[in-house]
Amino acid sequence: MAGETARQIPRFVIFGSGRVGSRLLVDMLNSHPYIFCEYNMVLGGCPDPNDWLASRVSLARQGGARAYGIRLLVPQLADNANVPDIHGLLKSLESDGWQIIHLCRSNPVRVVISYVHAARKGFHLRAGEGAWQYEPMTLNAEELSNWIEVVSDWMARERDSLQGISVRKLVYERDLATERHQQITVNRISAWLGMQTATARKNLRRQIPDRQLSELIVNYDEVRFLLDRFSEAFPELKTG
Repeated sequence: MAGETARQIPRFVIFGSGRVGSRLLVDMLNSHPYIFCEYNMVLGGCPDPNDWLASRVSLARQGGARAYGIRLLVPQLADNANVPDIHGLLKSLESDGWQIIHLCRSNPVRVVISYVHAARKGFHLRAGEGAWQYEPMTLNAEELSNWIEVVSDWMARERDSLQGISVRKLVYERDLATERHQQITVNRISAWLGMQTATARKNLRRQIPDRQLSELIVNYDEVRFLLDRFSEAFPELKTG
């Protein structure tokens, strides 16, 4: 066991409730020659997430990676991987030396809008050059209410899962919204992992532009009260 610990490479988790730029962050970190970061928790039939992750770290190390990370999102953990105790998983990883990077948005309404858009279009991000041509959406109140209920549950689980966990916090609006801040963030994470930095490269196009909500939603005045009520339920996010 001591020999295994001595040969252990730095490990980190990118954790959140989704639609906060986590895929973009993974894409940029994977452009680093010595960092390997996976997108999803896929247990592959293994009943113990810790054992599965240990096997993934070992494979990454054998492949030449000097740091390993994985994106763990609440929807994937709770609904796909059937992890019953997300807080317990994070706590055990923290105790084992994993760094927990909490990635969120300061504007939770944007998270809901992003989920609605992705559900309608059938994808979240696409590779390619140039800007995506966004078409303003008309939101059905029932559809929006359903998504708000789902996302509220995920974000509440996210908040509860982080209780007592030591995290390095990143906020999309502050740390990933521009290319300049993206490079700064990659530099910071590289330093956290004890590695030299590298130029941040990405091949993903943003699907929703940074415009006023009234420009993104055709019937914004009709659904604004739903969005405002949702935002008020997570006041801690507004502090960034």
